Amino acid sequence: MPLASWAQSQPRTLFSNNGQTHHGFFVAPTLKITRLNNETALLPGLRAAWVINRSVALGFDAYGLVPTIEDPTIVPGLDVRPLLGYGGLFVEPILWSNRMIHFSFPVSFGAGWFGYVEDWDEEDFNFGGSHSLIDDEVFWVIEPGANAELNVASFLRLSLGVSYRIVEDLTMRNTKPDALRGFNTNFCLKFGRF
Repeated sequence: MPLASWAQSQPRTLFSNNGQTHHGFFVAPTLKITRLNNETALLPGLRAAWVINRSVALGFDAYGLVPTIEDPTIVPGLDVRPLLGYGGLFVEPILWSNRMIHFSFPVSFGAGWFGYVEDWDEEDFNFGGSHSLIDDEVFWVIEPGANAELNVASFLRLSLGVSYRIVEDLTMRNTKPDALRGFNTNFCLKFGRF
């Protein structure tokens, strides 16, 4: 009897001592909707992860700005487009993953690039020329979030959530130091083995 009670009192761990750890994975096209230069901006991206015991995902993610925004205030008299890309690693604790609706709390950390280029609609634009890049900067980023997920099928999950992008202060011309900080609305389709 003491042996049975000892076995039941063992803590539950991420990696099982009895060799029955469940391994899964997912690949997830993602869309973030955010604000940049007081305009709505779209950041499509991709996430991929290893899922351990249906309780935590470890992976990488990458996002890029759809270049639909113009900013005439960076260089007076010239239309400028901001470009943005960032990515890194993430840890995503998952609660109640076997339930139809469950929750996850990803935290991403990595680096990115932000730059201004001449608008390619300008008549004198020379792609790749020395005057096309106006200003740019590399930055670090941390992005915590919270998602609600729906188990659509055994291989598919639909995720909707919010996150907050924390970025170091920028030192670019005519740009607020906190220009890249802000909330995102996130939509994601996770394909994989859960």
